[in-house]
Amino acid sequence: MSNKYSFGGYKIAVIARTNRTILVEGKDDKELFNRLKLSIGGCESINVDSSDILDDHLTFGLGAKQRIDAFVSQIPTGSSLVEKFRCFVDREWEELVDQSTLEPLPWTEPKLTEVRLKTNGHSIENYGFVWEFVEIYLKHFGRGVATELLLKEVSGALPNFLRAAAAFSEVARKRHVLSRCTDIIDLDDIDWDGEKILLKSSIECKLSARGCQNANGILEEYLACYAGKWSVPPFETETHYHAHGHIGDAIIWGGIAKISMRQGVSEQIGREIATGRQDEKRRVWHGWLSGLPVNQIYPIRRAFADN
Repeated sequence: MSNKYSFGGYKIAVIARTNRTILVEGKDDKELFNRLKLSIGGCESINVDSSDILDDHLTFGLGAKQRIDAFVSQIPTGSSLVEKFRCFVDREWEELVDQSTLEPLPWTEPKLTEVRLKTNGHSIENYGFVWEFVEIYLKHFGRGVATELLLKEVSGALPNFLRAAAAFSEVARKRHVLSRCTDIIDLDDIDWDGEKILLKSSIECKLSARGCQNANGILEEYLACYAGKWSVPPFETETHYHAHGHIGDAIIWGGIAKISMRQGVSEQIGREIATGRQDEKRRVWHGWLSGLPVNQIYPIRRAFADN
């Protein structure tokens, strides 16, 4: 389906289809779900759309998740659409943040409805915030990078990287600067001293250059969160759920790149590890994710289930 639809038109189109439709946020999510349906028996004929298919006056100025939620809000109770439609969105911090204090809450399973499903952690990217995928990609990367010594050190450091990612995510969320943090962390902004991730003042300078009025002190606050709640129970074991998807990816792979460079890998290869080959990495991740047992990709699997 290549056309764009109003909400009413899309409802008619979905009901008219023989098979179920799954609506996801963006083109990368659509690519993943099309890959997943091939690995799950009996799902080849399911339709997968992305949110840009919706072109309604109610979607003006909305992001991808907001578009989907606006559409779902128009589905009346008892609609025949319920039998033919599922949507899947990033959880972000739903049920993971106290709305009164803005403090993080311990992880709980996401609350799902019959048609609206969402990720276990902040974003769909968070499913890759585990050692199993990191190891797979480093071995795939080639260039002599995945030595036994590197794999051992990265495996030990990964929980620390995730604590750093959750801490910076929390500070950015509380300061309302997440939108300014897109692609803001690169290899030059990260140091790894063998015990902790150090983020440099260049990040505050970048945020200020992007019009952020409250960038000063963000790194001091980050260090306090990093050494505080994200290093003690229960949060220290839940960081892969709480870290912002893009911030987490930048810190994890930036940290891995720093370890590889400390072990003799060139800066050029280090930059490839940190921020390069994004399409290739995504394809490797999609392949790995589609091969996992169904209990490890919950609630993604539920989008393909009959009930």
